[in-house]
Amino acid sequence: MPGGLLSDAIPPDVILADITGGLYWDATIPVGFSNFPRLTTMTTVTDRTYDLRTFCSAEFRAMVSAGILSRQDREAVLSGSYRFTADQYQAMGRAGILSEYEPIELLNGEIVEMAPIGNTHNDSTDCISDLMFGALRGRARVRVQGSVRINQLSELQPDFAILRRRPDYHLSPATPADVLFIVEVSYSSLNYDRGEKLAAYAAAGVPEVWVVNLREYAVQIHTDPVGEQYQTVRQFRAGDSVSPLAFPDVSFPVSGFWSGMVGPESDAE
Repeated sequence: MPGGLLSDAIPPDVILADITGGLYWDATIPVGFSNFPRLTTMTTVTDRTYDLRTFCSAEFRAMVSAGILSRQDREAVLSGSYRFTADQYQAMGRAGILSEYEPIELLNGEIVEMAPIGNTHNDSTDCISDLMFGALRGRARVRVQGSVRINQLSELQPDFAILRRRPDYHLSPATPADVLFIVEVSYSSLNYDRGEKLAAYAAAGVPEVWVVNLREYAVQIHTDPVGEQYQTVRQFRAGDSVSPLAFPDVSFPVSGFWSGMVGPESDAE
């Protein structure tokens, strides 16, 4: 059961937090891991717009065995306060602690759990893929839902990273120096994509970020990063066309970013 009030059936290895409004799951320090799968953290009293991927005792022991962490890190890891580096994040993948199929990314040392991708998001991603591959073939590398190492504490997974062409991406990660522009497709993740994640892109000097806002069927283009903010934000809707700074001769119709518009009751994310 995702975040929310507990039902009558409470697994015996879950520590409960008595918060105003009812009891909530607290899965940061599970006990007796062998009997129950890892539970997803539900952020309750926080300013975050995202949930964290937390770890149980068995997973921590695997980190120690793999040489990723030391035993002294146990309390910080199990409480969710530890900040992972991008190298540790990748090492957990190689050790099988994190799966390549988990919808996660590393932001400021925290492993963020991303929302499942629904019909509208998938449709928009497909439509944008057709546009990007058709227009930029031979001019840039179009990476779809792959990772970009923003800094040593952040390895983000945008829907599209349009990268400079170079022959050695198999040897080293993409970094902000490689990024021409980023495209994020957003519905339930809109606050996160326009909040903490956008701030990370700006701080890293990513020159341009497009947020495809599927709540309003608009494309917001962010340019001119200074600190953690973009100084210029422009919004475009169906009937408009947009061009990236890196390729001013290329024009994409905004109406081509989705097959059709649907209501909020659809399976958007």
